[in-house]
Amino acid sequence: MSWVITAVVASTAASVYTSSVSAKAQQAQIQDQMKQEELAAKSEELARREELNAALAANAIDVSQSGVDAATFASLSLNSARQAGLAEGQEELSQRLRQAALQRKSRNVGAIRDAQIASTLLSAPLKYAQAGGEFGD
Repeated sequence: MSWVITAVVASTAASVYTSSVSAKAQQAQIQDQMKQEELAAKSEELARREELNAALAANAIDVSQSGVDAATFASLSLNSARQAGLAEGQEELSQRLRQAALQRKSRNVGAIRDAQIASTLLSAPLKYAQAGGEFGD
């Protein structure tokens, strides 16, 4: 009956190894996705800032050509900056929420892996019994 024990142990070890490798690959993929999203968010932020700077520069030129006084221009600039700040804050919050969701997903993959490994290890005696082995041999 030692061949039964060997077969069960080998099968269990293979299942544990496969679960572990698969989960690690998924976690690595999630980490890569997090990095890519972070880089994309930084690029988008840079593009928004450049667009805002161009708009502010255009407004400054328009105001100087129209003869509007400096106080009115400052008020308009402050309002524009406030709106841009709110938009940036919302975008940053959205990015942080996406990152947190990916981190939870990564942790869940690890927890599922651990549960699969535990289940596999706990089912080994049942496999042994089904293969014709008797406990206490």
